[in-house]
Amino acid sequence: MLADSVVCDLGFDKVLFVPAFIPPHKIMNKSVSDVQRFEMVKAFCDGAKKDGNYHFEAEDCEIVRKGISYTSDTLEFLSTKYRKELDGQKLCFIMGEEVASQFYKWHEPEKVASYADFLIARRHPDNNGIDTEGFGNKTYGDYEKDYSDDSYLKNFPYKHTFLENPVFPVSSTEVRSRIHSGKAFRYLVPREVFSYIVEKKLYGFKMTRQEISKLVAKIDSYAKAHVSESRYAHSVRTALTAQRMCRIYGLDPKMGYLAGIAHDICKSMNDQKMLALCEAGCEPVTDIEKSKPALLHGKAGAVLLAKKFKVTDKDLIEAVANHTFGKPGMCELAKILFIADKVEPGRDHVTESYLEELFSMSLNESLKAVLSESFSYLKSKGKSPAPISLELFESL
Repeated sequence: MLADSVVCDLGFDKVLFVPAFIPPHKIMNKSVSDVQRFEMVKAFCDGAKKDGNYHFEAEDCEIVRKGISYTSDTLEFLSTKYRKELDGQKLCFIMGEEVASQFYKWHEPEKVASYADFLIARRHPDNNGIDTEGFGNKTYGDYEKDYSDDSYLKNFPYKHTFLENPVFPVSSTEVRSRIHSGKAFRYLVPREVFSYIVEKKLYGFKMTRQEISKLVAKIDSYAKAHVSESRYAHSVRTALTAQRMCRIYGLDPKMGYLAGIAHDICKSMNDQKMLALCEAGCEPVTDIEKSKPALLHGKAGAVLLAKKFKVTDKDLIEAVANHTFGKPGMCELAKILFIADKVEPGRDHVTESYLEELFSMSLNESLKAVLSESFSYLKSKGKSPAPISLELFESL
């Protein structure tokens, strides 16, 4: 919308979108590559052309140049590249007001100003007051995130125009957070960018419900064919329990069922195959697991999900890999699967009243209670808990 305002309201011929390789003032989130970021921008610009808008163009000079992406270098390059089109005029550089307020901290600000005049756009604060921890790009050095020096902005010393552009209360940080949380974002980005994110499963994109249903059917069929009848029945009960817990604790119930039906798919696999799978998937094997390879079925199952079923959902992979021992810091789906495996209704000690009491607790309290029961059971058998299970308990 900002780019379109520059074209329609101010009469510019072209707006270049220039993804940075390494921004001087930000520590970039590395979950998406520089190539992928450029491809998203290019997909958007190409889509605009199909709609008859030939004013937008993706420019990869900073990606190609690599190193720190100083704007002064970029404007020098673009002034040469577009010398004929500019015909003696300067480029204009579009910046948000929160950026303009700290322009004096930039690398070679005088050189930047020598190559371009400035269009300063209105911007909404970056995170919209929403908790988006872990999804923003952290600022570096003395560069502040938002609107640090209004006095400098009011007396901006270089040739500039303030744009009366529409301001939308949404930010890239919030969009990344919504994608990772499985919330709606389709109409917060251009359609081409939405399609690219879904196809590449970027920013922790969650599977659609249709994709989950198809995967459940495939894994259910595989489990029926590769584990015993009693083990399959246990998997179904675990899946239903995980589904129930997801409804209680605010996760997608379909993901709970999927984790449950998938968690024991390698339970009947022989030791050599499980060890080979873990090695192929770079899953570390502990001394306990080496002494009893059957304990590797979770890690082997996670590798099988990734390799055979093309699963990319990190939470699902983590849940299946760690349902036997758990680990500190595991995601909520992993906690739910760990609990569901231990308290599905086929277990001798589990009653409906037991489950109701357990699920009335917070998820961490429920996990701690189940771990305590497991430790007591192991002690009664003369065994000790795995060190990583003890670490999980202490972390709670």
